[in-house]
Amino acid sequence: GGAQPLYPYGAVVDRQGRIWFTSRAGTRRNLGYVNPATMTFTEVAQAPANLIAYGLAYYLSMDGTQELIFVADSDNGRLYRYNINANTWTFVNTPGTPRGVAADINGNIWVAAYQTSPGWQGACNRNFWRYDTSLGGFTQYLSPTGSCYMGIGVTFDNAIWGIAGGGSK
Repeated sequence: GGAQPLYPYGAVVDRQGRIWFTSRAGTRRNLGYVNPATMTFTEVAQAPANLIAYGLAYYLSMDGTQELIFVADSDNGRLYRYNINANTWTFVNTPGTPRGVAADINGNIWVAAYQTSPGWQGACNRNFWRYDTSLGGFTQYLSPTGSCYMGIGVTFDNAIWGIAGGGSK
């Protein structure tokens, strides 16, 4: 109908089966979810004005009391955190251009680093970052092959996998 279109880029599923994403529409940059049973979008929070979302990760604390959505903002070199329970946004600057994000079972957020400098500056690299959920800092890791990482995932046995945009592996 007359509803403004949404332009999602990246999505993540929470423990209730809701599909979360942010819209990348020019004037409607909000965070919300789609209920797959009804295909209805529910807006939860207005995203920060300058957030341009790429990858998203969902984190649930071991005791089930804390739910967080992490969003990679490649254009501004930031990792945003949305606290579902508190309805608050926070962010940290990243050491490069973040793309994909994934959460592991130990409370870490893994980030695929596309370039060496924030905001599409610098050269492609082989970096991944590990970030703790308390927003305490980044630890850098190098992949043995590939470059320009765009996606990242964590398997059930806690192995980290990356999707490279450059290189052959």
